[in-house]
Amino acid sequence: MKRLFFFSSFFVSLNLYSNTYPNLLFYGKILKEPVNDIISVSMGLRELYSDILYIRLLQYYGTREEGEGVKFDYGAGEYPLFYEKAKEIAVLNPYFKNAVLNSAGALAFNLNRTHQAISVLKLAMLYDKNNYNYILLLSAIVTAQTKKNIYDTKILNELYEICIKKDSPVMLIQITAFISKKAGKYDMALSLYKLILERSRDKFYIDNAKKQIKLLERLK
Repeated sequence: MKRLFFFSSFFVSLNLYSNTYPNLLFYGKILKEPVNDIISVSMGLRELYSDILYIRLLQYYGTREEGEGVKFDYGAGEYPLFYEKAKEIAVLNPYFKNAVLNSAGALAFNLNRTHQAISVLKLAMLYDKNNYNYILLLSAIVTAQTKKNIYDTKILNELYEICIKKDSPVMLIQITAFISKKAGKYDMALSLYKLILERSRDKFYIDNAKKQIKLLERLK
């Protein structure tokens, strides 16, 4: 009996402290149902339970919302619990591409909660940082903000944190540097263009970075 308990405890610890997935004990404070999440992971049912959570999120978002006597169209209300539900999926299974992309996209473009959309993507990218789809959506969110002449310092800082991480895609560094320059954050843009020179072997990125560095050094 003691051996059975030992091996079962060992199996649980392997699942909870995996290097390829978030530590649920660490993220427990932001989970809606931490006990259910931890039990599902300890039993090796992470992907299955994340599927269930995604179905619940779709049901929630597909339900006609009411507020102060006004009935909103499907998907166009406030949906205050959307972010928490989406975040829980990203923590439980950051490799669940469809759930992460759809929830972040809805937050950014339907519900106009850009910071929360980026937060969901950042959680997923902590463990799936080279996922091209996540990077593309992140770039699209920032580009959409730029077209509205919105240069949010918080968003730029969050993007900068992603960019300076090891193996961060050069494409994302390039976009962030461009937006930083347009926002007047010349020091940030300069450091990112210099980072491109260190990391990229692409002639286009290198030539453009050198050009931008010269321009920015004159503007400082």
